Amino acid sequence: MSSNDNQINSTMGVVTFLDVLGWKGIWQRKQNAINDLESLVGSLSKLSEKLSRGLAFTGSISTPQTRVMIISDTIVIFTETTSINPSDAIELHGNLCSQAIPNSIKKGIPLRGSTSFGETIISNINSIYAGKAIDEAASWHENANWIGVFMSPSANFIFEKADSKYWTEYCPPLKNISNYKTYSVKWFDTSSSSDLRSIKKDFIQLSPIVPDILNKFTNTIEYIECITSRDTPTDDTAAVSR
Repeated sequence: MSSNDNQINSTMGVVTFLDVLGWKGIWQRKQNAINDLESLVGSLSKLSEKLSRGLAFTGSISTPQTRVMIISDTIVIFTETTSINPSDAIELHGNLCSQAIPNSIKKGIPLRGSTSFGETIISNINSIYAGKAIDEAASWHENANWIGVFMSPSANFIFEKADSKYWTEYCPPLKNISNYKTYSVKWFDTSSSSDLRSIKKDFIQLSPIVPDILNKFTNTIEYIECITSRDTPTDDTAAVSR
């Protein structure tokens, strides 16, 4: 539906909120943080345009639009799902996040976030976003106690892609909830042990590593180790496959 001469629209879509860990006081250890964040958003915008062109669609919209915006230290990604399968849009967001997270670590502005699905209200004049999906993503992403992205319940319940390249089942470390089984973005190379060593070295560049930050790092490392172990076939499995 629409109102005010189509200036305010209500639509269904996928929303991802990403915020920078340790943004408060970041200027003390990183003078070019704002430039790095703007650069990250710019690369995400270009990538989203490329990926959106590859989506299957129905109806009259030939290219579903994915918008990448920034509000203070928070990146907001939105894809309308009127003309596409919501799972395809969620997969697209997984692809974007799988590249944004390692890039953010390299830049010294590591990201955490969540992805939701649902009604989104958009003001086309001022680019103001509201609605159920916005509220859900906003309420979940700050609960994450790691570097990474996971699906909030609305996206988790609707997602149907058994062969997903970018999402894997995992219980993310959350501040107020335990054992929430959902999908999390796989943003690292599970086939190479050197990738984890490289990530640990990048973490050192984010010092000082105070106790609260250490917890987020160790949770992230535990996730990488768990998924790498799960995705790496054992000798017995390899033998059976041969």
